[in-house]
Amino acid sequence: MNNIFQKISEWYKRFRKWQLTPAEVPPLSQQQVVCLNCDESYEGSYCPRCGQPAKTARFNFKTTLRNALDVWGMGSRSMLRALIHLTLRPGYMIADYLRGHRQPYFPPFKTLFILTATAILMANVLPMEKPVEKPAKEELEESMNTNNLEDDTQAKFGKALLRFTDALENMSKTEKPLYLLIMQSFFTIGMYCFFRNSPAMGQLTITEQFYGQVLIANQLQFFSIIYLLCTFEVSYDDFALPLEMIAAVGFIDVYQLYGFNWWKTLLRLTGVVVVSYMMMFMLYLGGSAFFFFIDKIPLLH
Repeated sequence: MNNIFQKISEWYKRFRKWQLTPAEVPPLSQQQVVCLNCDESYEGSYCPRCGQPAKTARFNFKTTLRNALDVWGMGSRSMLRALIHLTLRPGYMIADYLRGHRQPYFPPFKTLFILTATAILMANVLPMEKPVEKPAKEELEESMNTNNLEDDTQAKFGKALLRFTDALENMSKTEKPLYLLIMQSFFTIGMYCFFRNSPAMGQLTITEQFYGQVLIANQLQFFSIIYLLCTFEVSYDDFALPLEMIAAVGFIDVYQLYGFNWWKTLLRLTGVVVVSYMMMFMLYLGGSAFFFFIDKIPLLH
């Protein structure tokens, strides 16, 4: 029994060391290379004159396959590596990326587009079960019918709210990556309010916070794909995951990324949620007001 606990302890120490260590950079090539682009002779992985990779070669089946894999995130800047790190060391990987350790990982925006396209394809091809919950538009329509709005201005504003909600739902279906980026921007504001200074990352700009949120969205979308394969259930939400799972994943990410203790992380995340949903409420209010005033302009009818 002691040997088992010792082996588990040793494995955990190796795992923790791997978690805290950025992805390894391949060693510099010592082979003499002649650049196919500018004929420069050099040693290394990239041409010092024009920057072309040393592995560039004449087109053949191998190079064609490698170029195709690069498009789908399986080449040297591996999306698979990024997803593994986002699964097993998410907060530490995001911290590495924000500090500048970016070459080993596939670009986060491309990753989000590929994962979202994969999730949409799965939802349309696989025999998924339809969700029980109703879209937000249907819930608003039922609420308006129940309340029997008699005031003309109130009724028009309610219709404007329905139009804006419908526009957001259409965007979430036809332009899902863009929709996710917009939604992440609201959480970015909340994160900037409560996590712009932290023990592990120091001071972060709002742009860096946004990149962190995009990487978290990549992780959630990847988990959503796995969840879809396990449950065969389609969801109207941003991610096909239970809210409890999204909260748990986000908490672990933020705990590892910023270096606060569990209690401070929980308190600050609560503030992030409050601020983010206040911003979303302002978005709905502003969007509804826009459609409300558009309806009042005769030339636009």
